[in-house]
Amino acid sequence: MKKLSAAVLALLMALLITACGEEPTDGNLTGDTQPPASNQQQNGENTSSADQNTDTDTGSDDNSGTVYSQKVTVLKTIEQFNSELTKKGIEYLADNEYVTIHENAYFFGLVDDVGFYIYPVQYTGDQAADISLEMGVFIPSDSKSTALLEDYTNCLLKANDSTLTDDTITSAMASAKELAELEGDSQYIDLENGLYLGYDTDFDGSIRYVVRRVYE
Repeated sequence: MKKLSAAVLALLMALLITACGEEPTDGNLTGDTQPPASNQQQNGENTSSADQNTDTDTGSDDNSGTVYSQKVTVLKTIEQFNSELTKKGIEYLADNEYVTIHENAYFFGLVDDVGFYIYPVQYTGDQAADISLEMGVFIPSDSKSTALLEDYTNCLLKANDSTLTDDTITSAMASAKELAELEGDSQYIDLENGLYLGYDTDFDGSIRYVVRRVYE
């Protein structure tokens, strides 16, 4: 395996951004403006919340029972993601040497034809200040890196909520993929911990798993 080249990363970015349609500006989400609340997957007790690194959001649920993520910076997301990759024995990490900034998003080359991105709530260019909103792992539709896509997604989910087990993640990824394949477009399931997990079956030549953090 080899580190993703700048040319391949640029191609993957073009595929992903073209497929997303209108690109996020000032923190708007790609695709649907909100993940569908009706597509839910049970994930143990409804009192857990996604990991955090600030005191600005308690991560508690409101009167409706919705669980919100606590705020986490892009830098912290990258650090937690890389930590989980290291634990899993994956050598190629999200490295700022291989980052490209495009339309208010951070795109990283990982390995072979696997890419990773983070859209912040509002882009400032300061990873220590920007708050992570949506992040995903993607590959070309004809890629042979499906196992890598799944491994990186597993680590991305654990980076967002360290309490998630491998069994829970495997089940959630299968459910998101199955729903997307049935519906024929991107679908999201509620992990009920302040996170949504999505899968895109064919985003104009690329496929991806997407993690969205839900903030009040």
